[in-house]
Amino acid sequence: GRPTAVPVMGPPVSVFGTVGLASCTHCSLKLSRTVPQLQDMLRSFPGTSFDIATCAWLVPIRSYPILRERMDNTPGVNMSWKDLTPIVHNVLKATAMRKDDSNRYERVHTTVDDAGQSLDERMMPFQREGVRFGLKQGGRVLIGDEMGLGKTVQGCALLKCYEDEWPALIITPSSLRQQWYLALQQWSNALECDVQVVFDKNDMDRVKRAAGAQAQKGARSMVPLPFRILIISYDYVSKMSEILLSLAFKCVLLDEAHYIKSYSSQRTKASLPLLQRAKRAILLTGTPALSKPVDLLTLMQALVPGAHIKLNDFAARYCAGDMYSKTSGAKNQEELFRLITATMMVRRRKNDVLKQLPPKRRQQVYLKVDERDLQKLKGQQEELSGLKEVLSSVSSHTGGLLAGLRMEQQQAIMRMYHDTAKLKVAAVQEYIKDLLESDIKFLVFAHHHSLLDGLEKAVNTAKKGYIRIDGKTDARQREELRARFQGDDNVKVAVLGIAAAGVGLTLTAASTVVFAELSWVPGEIMQAEDRVHRIGQESNSVNIQFLLVKGTIDDIMWDTVQHKLTNVGKVLDGKEDSLAVASKSTVERSSGGPGPMDAFLTRRPDTNAGGSRDAGSSPDLGQPGVALTQNLGCHTSGPALSDKQHASGPAHSHRQHASGPTQLPHPADPPQPGAEAIARQATGPAQQLPGLQHPQQQVPGLEPSTHAPAAQAQACNPPLQQPQQQPQQQQQQQQQQ
Repeated sequence: GRPTAVPVMGPPVSVFGTVGLASCTHCSLKLSRTVPQLQDMLRSFPGTSFDIATCAWLVPIRSYPILRERMDNTPGVNMSWKDLTPIVHNVLKATAMRKDDSNRYERVHTTVDDAGQSLDERMMPFQREGVRFGLKQGGRVLIGDEMGLGKTVQGCALLKCYEDEWPALIITPSSLRQQWYLALQQWSNALECDVQVVFDKNDMDRVKRAAGAQAQKGARSMVPLPFRILIISYDYVSKMSEILLSLAFKCVLLDEAHYIKSYSSQRTKASLPLLQRAKRAILLTGTPALSKPVDLLTLMQALVPGAHIKLNDFAARYCAGDMYSKTSGAKNQEELFRLITATMMVRRRKNDVLKQLPPKRRQQVYLKVDERDLQKLKGQQEELSGLKEVLSSVSSHTGGLLAGLRMEQQQAIMRMYHDTAKLKVAAVQEYIKDLLESDIKFLVFAHHHSLLDGLEKAVNTAKKGYIRIDGKTDARQREELRARFQGDDNVKVAVLGIAAAGVGLTLTAASTVVFAELSWVPGEIMQAEDRVHRIGQESNSVNIQFLLVKGTIDDIMWDTVQHKLTNVGKVLDGKEDSLAVASKSTVERSSGGPGPMDAFLTRRPDTNAGGSRDAGSSPDLGQPGVALTQNLGCHTSGPALSDKQHASGPAHSHRQHASGPTQLPHPADPPQPGAEAIARQATGPAQQLPGLQHPQQQVPGLEPSTHAPAAQAQACNPPLQQPQQQPQQQQQQQQQQ
């Protein structure tokens, strides 16, 4: 029955309160009896309401510890509780004392780039929400958005909001140090002299000297550091732990924070004290818990040190345990999810913000290579400048980018192309090693066998499952390898040659594509991307990364490839400059989705119902400056068209590339002089099955090589819309056959 009102007279009235987590924002509070004083308190408490359906009071999670204390001190009432679990109670109590810094968001409006756009205008709506959430948590936040949603821009914006508390420390994987250096300039308006990046021992010694000078002079305020932001890798954290602690950074940002998931690792032991002592701690990771809840423990300890969360207590509450380990498995997932979402984590998946995303998100990733290796290419700088102008003048050519150049110019370019591939091997290996930490499936494309071999070695060293398809792969093995990548969760990487594997394969188990090298043929880039961006892709938005090195042939290749792509726009997504493909129509999917724990336990890619893909209205790409329309001249939105459709498309189609003598196979290393065909030297064309002379004879699951006539091109997935051929097109096709 309903509790009866009891007047508070005479001896204290005993009231039993039961508390639970009702949602990510509210606690539920049930009282054994109704006491007027308590009722009045609850009605007047900010944010509290009564839920008739459950006969419970709903109290804002952050305010619950304050309300609890007031109820315990109510005259004439003796409260007893069936309270929240100790971990939940301690976390809520610790976070309740945080100051709401929402007023600092004004600094996002006043940070303006050279074009006159504010940082707020350049961010997407969900990115603004992430920054506001972090400020509301007092600058102690875990941004757990899926890969490709722009966590870096949110991190830069939060750092900018706390600029008055700099110097700041950024800890990141080795391969991303250069990216953060560029991102801070682009998003936070940081000057070059503001940022110190530790790349080697000389940089480390420079920081040591600065810390030593400061210690000798005394007060930090009197002796400013020679930098305002320090960027270091996880490898250097343990080497510099004492120095970093002595500098007492108030703002610490941890990129790819899942690197500290292991509570026994050296980098975790070195990073945790820095985060716990800092006033602001910003954690970024697309995989906050890779396989089990215990992976969240160190992140929670970093963000809420006042809760004093112990391993044994956490394991007893949230880990099922087994005979081998007390931290294996999971239990009470709903409670844990509600707790972290209410107090520290904001996480959006691509499906959540689909209307704000383009179907493809291209990113430039600048790699840092050894200066001694880069010096070897110094003599090519003058050649690069002259060739860049030449390539720009022939960029309107309908063929490949090397068409129209003199023989000696082609030879010079291909020599640089080959040298750059060898130069990039170590840096690309390091980047791939860091990407493997995210435990996602991805494709990585390259031309030269030297680079493909380096990629394969990096994956082998990391002891991850992979497949490799290049010009040496027997055609009969391609389907077997494709099926392994699609069906085996342990196969994480597909190492692919652009010419051999850029067509004929459906690899939609991945939604991330990495280009270790660029191609001289833009159509090859688009075809390679479309191994994942096609029917069967569940992620809706595909991440594409181009690994580049400044001061090499990559500079002119990137600029020239953009010339060949029509209506190229630029979008800054939080890591670097990137090109976003904005579609003319959008893709609709059926709604529904995984349970709450799936939002942070990312064992598998999101398999949200594979609904229909119907053309719809133009997607919302956010505010101007976030994504400008880019039409690649090959397809509209949604999954990629079949290769047959590409073959009958505009000038960049493979139908045109396939016709003519420039599509001959070439050896891999070293490059040979010649025309544009030399650009395809590395892996050669995909081998064609014997007897494959007609589309109807195609092996299931395989598409024909681009080096065959376009009339033979048949996609392994049905096309979205088959364009009707005109009589003139049909006649041209018959002539080619």
